[in-house]
This record gives sequence, structure tokens and C-alpha cells, in this order.
Amino acid sequence: MELAGDDFADFTPGGLTEGIGLLAAAIVLLVAFRSLIATVLPLVIGVVGVACGVALLTVLGHLVDTPGFAVYLTIMLGLGVGIDYALLIVTRFRAGLDEGLGVAEAVTRAMRTAGRSVLLAGLIVIVTGSGILFLGPSIGGGIALSAGCGVLMVMLASLTLLPALLALVGTRIDRFALSRRSAARPLAYRWSRVVQRRPWLMGTVALLALAALALPGTQLRVGWSDAGNRPVSDTTRRAHDLLARGFGPGMEAPLILAVRDTGRAPLGDVVRRAAATAAAIDYARHASGRMPWMVGAVLLASFVLLAGVFRSVVLPVKAIAVNLLSIGAAYGVVVAVFQQDVLGQGTAGPIDAWVPTMLFVITFGLSMDYEVFLLSRIREEYLTHGDDSRAVAGGLAATARVITAAATIMFCVFAAFGAFDDRALRVMGVGLAAAVLVDATVVRLVLVPAAMEVLGARNWWFPNLTFRRLTSGEKVT
Repeated sequence: MELAGDDFADFTPGGLTEGIGLLAAAIVLLVAFRSLIATVLPLVIGVVGVACGVALLTVLGHLVDTPGFAVYLTIMLGLGVGIDYALLIVTRFRAGLDEGLGVAEAVTRAMRTAGRSVLLAGLIVIVTGSGILFLGPSIGGGIALSAGCGVLMVMLASLTLLPALLALVGTRIDRFALSRRSAARPLAYRWSRVVQRRPWLMGTVALLALAALALPGTQLRVGWSDAGNRPVSDTTRRAHDLLARGFGPGMEAPLILAVRDTGRAPLGDVVRRAAATAAAIDYARHASGRMPWMVGAVLLASFVLLAGVFRSVVLPVKAIAVNLLSIGAAYGVVVAVFQQDVLGQGTAGPIDAWVPTMLFVITFGLSMDYEVFLLSRIREEYLTHGDDSRAVAGGLAATARVITAAATIMFCVFAAFGAFDDRALRVMGVGLAAAVLVDATVVRLVLVPAAMEVLGARNWWFPNLTFRRLTSGEKVT
């Protein structure tokens, strides 16, 4: 005898998943900063920002219908991006102190450089996440709201609370610090030069690896998960299997039809043709019809934002292309793990119908985070000496450590949600974790420097529009 119904499912205790993610983030920060105070600051920003995001969601939830997992989605995204945003700003602040700047000057420069990147990255995540509204406000409104609340509040906390804390802490940020390592920069610089010496070969290898990861994604099948997709250790899963064996497949998802028997076709054929459930079919058709509009709007918004900031047409196009490759790899991992069950967990089933759309908009925004961080530093280097190859190597060397740490933190937070009780959130957690891992390694460390080396000075091409003054005929650029 087994127990059926969600009330008897083996749910993860509340707070455990978030605690595991925070603990992993603290360890990564301690290794990266080698300073207790510097480690605590990003965690404070992440927790405060997420708490404010949940409060904002609770208030707005009275106006907009939100799904049951909305709070957890806010926490997952808020913790992931919030700690990373604070990490970037704290890193630039410490670099300023190391160069002999005063506390006020170090805070100002950190906010002018890293803070600017955080603002742009946060806006991109919010804008791309809002793309799910193309599915309709009644379907995507609550999901977009839950994602946007977390990202918005941690971004604001990074841009307001964090500089105030840095000014208060000042030089004491390294009071309990261990010895600082200096080998990361030369190693990253040498790696960039290795990629730049063979850009076509390294770029091709990276593309093949991404294509191999994305291949299972071509078999994506959407639907709705049920108790049959839970682990066999769960009593509700065993109850599902008993009912299926006793009453036949489809017992857990009956479809009741009212039809008129015209005698033109056997009634059994009519019922069989109406089997895959009506809700899943309707939602899949609705989503596939809206998907091109959503993708187009997300890509256009990202292009406009990036082109305006970096004063380049080529870089935004390149960024969009490589980010689409990261998304494809994430889809492939999700399908392989949850639909094809390559890990042998016995939980194979369709991907929840809303997940692919949400995974696209969020993954695209998060991928842009690292693109903004890396390109901002490369542009700083390029504006200093005007050498494209040197700028790419210098920018990669300057950001490799912080991007690696940030990606590891985000990976740990998202992967922790892969153990959540809700299957849709597990899929989101694993998909986002895979996308971040691929993006911070194969894409940022191989494909981006290889592509920028091939493009050379064309990376910074931006059209100059020339007008004539009607009065004097003088050219004005």
C-alpha cells in the first residue's frame, strides 16, 4: 500500500536548498577574496536584496496572479546574480586600494566601472526576462514578475547599499585577509595568447563541443510533469506506478470527452486521436506561435542596449550569437537529464511547457552578464592603447578570476535548486547551472577571444552618420 497525492510527497525542507547555495557561495568567495570581511559583504547584499525582492513580490502578488513556486524563483535568481554583482564591485574596490587610491576614490572608480556594468547587466536580465510576457500576461505575467523582483532589488542593493558599506569598511576590508595570490593574471593572459595564436582551430573545437551538448535539445518534448516523474523512493511515485499497472497508462491524466456518435467513425478512434492532454497541446501550440516574437524582441532589446554602451555594431551581434549557443547547450543538457534520463534516475518525462521559454529568456540575460563584464574591461584596455589583440588578452586576464568565481557561485546556487521538490524548478536549476558553466568556460575563455582575434579591428566598427548644416554647409559628425 502506498499514499497518493501531493500532500504525501517527499518535499525538501524549506530553507535547506537556499542554505546549501549560500554555504557554497561563501566558500567560493573566501577562496577568491582570501578575506573574511570581503567575503561577508557580497553575502549581505545577496540576502538583503533577495529579502527585499520577496517583499516586493508579496506586495505585487496581490495585483498579479503568481505561480506557487514564484518565491523560490525570486530567491534562486536573486541569490545567483546578487552575489555576483557585489563580487564584481568589491573586486574593483580592492583593486583601487591596491593601487594606492583613497577609500572615497576607490569607491567612486568601482561604481563608475563595475557599477556601470552591474547596472547594464541587471537591466538586460530584467528586459530579457520580461520577454516571457509575449506568452500573454495571464501566463507569463506572474513568472516575469517573480524573476524581475529578485534581480531588480539585488541590483539596487549593489548600487546603493554596497558602496555605503564599502565606504564604512574602507581599508579594514583586508584586516583579516590571507596572503594574496598573483599568479592568476599571468596564467589567464598566457591562455588568451594561446587561443589568439590559433583562433580558427580553438574556435572550431569550441563550436563542436557546444553543438554536441546542444544535440539532444532537438528532441525536446513539452508537457506537464506528475507523480510519475518523481524519484522511486517517493511514496506518491510508487502509488502512481501501482495505479498505472492496475488501471492502465493514462490513469493519472484522464481526458473526458463529450462527443456525438455520428456513426462515421468508431468512437474508440475518436478517443485515441484526442490522447497527449489537451492543456499541454494547447499550451505548446500557443508558446510555439509566440516564441518567434519573444525571441525577436529579446534579441533586439539586447542589441540596442549593447550597441549603445560599447559603441559597436559587431560586438552585440557576436554576443548574441555566442549566447544562443550557450542556450542551445542548456537545452541539450535539460533534455538529456530529465527527458531521456541519461543518469538513470527513473524520472523520465516531458519538460514542463513553460520551462523552455523561461529558460531561454533568463539564460540569455545571465549570459549577457559575463559578456558585459568581459567586454567592459576589454573596451577599457582598447581605449587605453588601441591594440585589439592586446586589449582582448588584457581584458581576459583582468576578469578571468572574477568571472570564474562569479560563475562558480551562480553554478552552486542554481545546482542546489536542482535538488528541489518541484520538478519544474529542478529543470530550471539544472538548465541554468549548465548554461552558466558552459558560458564561463567554453564560451568566455575560448570562443569569445578566438572570435575577437579573427575580427580584429572590426570588433569596434560603428557607423558614423554625417550631416550637413543647411546654413553653412559645414560637415558635422
